[in-house]
Amino acid sequence: MEQRVEVMGTGFDPVTLEEAAKRIAEWVDGWNGAGPLKQVVTANPEVVMLARRNPGVAQVVRRADLVTADGIGVVLASKWLGTPVPERVTGADLADRLLGFAGQRKWRVYLLGASSASLGGALAELRRHYPEVDWHGHHGYFDQQGEKEILQEIAEVRPHLLFVGMGAPRQDLWIARHRDLPVGVAMGIGGTIDVWSGAVKRAPVAWQRFHLEWLYRLIRQPSRIRRQLVLPHFALLALGAALTMRRRGGPGPK
Repeated sequence: MEQRVEVMGTGFDPVTLEEAAKRIAEWVDGWNGAGPLKQVVTANPEVVMLARRNPGVAQVVRRADLVTADGIGVVLASKWLGTPVPERVTGADLADRLLGFAGQRKWRVYLLGASSASLGGALAELRRHYPEVDWHGHHGYFDQQGEKEILQEIAEVRPHLLFVGMGAPRQDLWIARHRDLPVGVAMGIGGTIDVWSGAVKRAPVAWQRFHLEWLYRLIRQPSRIRRQLVLPHFALLALGAALTMRRRGGPGPK
């Protein structure tokens, strides 16, 4: 396993989408049915910036078994800093790729997150497209007692894959708190359950190809503007670090 690439204090595994999916599939294939689970974090610039000021988040990301670059900003910053990651690996793309493995291998998959209606819609669609998979799930609105019941259900199901869609960093912190669960691999997937249900449309392929998915989401959901303000701050810090490195004889931005 290659050494992680550090971008603004956060370490990323230098893997492609295909390499990440195959690594996870190998973990699941070798899983013995007990805990602790393997945790996957897909970290975008927001997570990087949050980890810089929140030691708890930084620790969760550092201890994760796989950390992918979920955001073109991370990919560009890694190039500026002279240790590039090969490509952007988003939670949505990685989850979609893993569904193929789940169907081929007849895995048990548990979805946790989104509203009850959205979860139901997603499970219906996924069961239609991947009937070989043993699907389970629970919506993301629960109290302390509800969480106990969810944990008990997950322990009974023993899913090969646990997808948690509660937004970063909540989903990643939740997984880290429950790493003793009898789960093969757990991964935060943000709003992907809403996309699978059809409640939310993902950016068209052309927008994704030109790395403008963030802009498409902002246009569709203007309330995201406060979250997006972190992006220019991240870019300025990364560019400043790269220029400092270049002055000291390092690679720096091209």
